[in-house]
Amino acid sequence: MIKVEDFTEIRRLHFVENATVSELAKRFKLSRPTIRKHLKTVEEPVYPVRNYQPYP
Repeated sequence: MIKVEDFTEIRRLHFVENATVSELAKRFKLSRPTIRKHLKTVEEPVYPVRNYQPYP
């Protein structure tokens, strides 16, 4: 799972330092489609916080 810090770093590297999608995929060990998905989003992802974790 990608961290919020990684999300902002991916966008910064791509848009400011002109890193390619392939370079970012190798650096963060994510697939190219995942990198592209995060580059297309405008807002940072919001993950809900669970107070109770149900058992399977």
